[in-house]
Amino acid sequence: MHPVVVRYTAKPGFEEELGRLVAGHWPALHREGLTSEQPAVVIGVGRQPGVFIEFYEWLSWEAVQGAHEHPAVREIWDAMERVGRVEPWDGSYLVPPSRA
Repeated sequence: MHPVVVRYTAKPGFEEELGRLVAGHWPALHREGLTSEQPAVVIGVGRQPGVFIEFYEWLSWEAVQGAHEHPAVREIWDAMERVGRVEPWDGSYLVPPSRA
């Protein structure tokens, strides 16, 4: 398993849309067989409307790489980037364990 923590920050006026996209993100990844069975945990950042933190686990390093090839995943990622900023907090999960 490869854990990831991502911070999403909505562009002004897109707070609700980004919230809907974040809520659908893990289910989309999971439908494609890319995540563990543990559902994502998503929290809103108290006094910062439109800021969300998501915690989830990729199933494998291959799943991380393969996600970029799935049209359904690319669609949600592209939509997220249109309405906000996407910031993985620790990019180390992008490096295969043998090279970390």
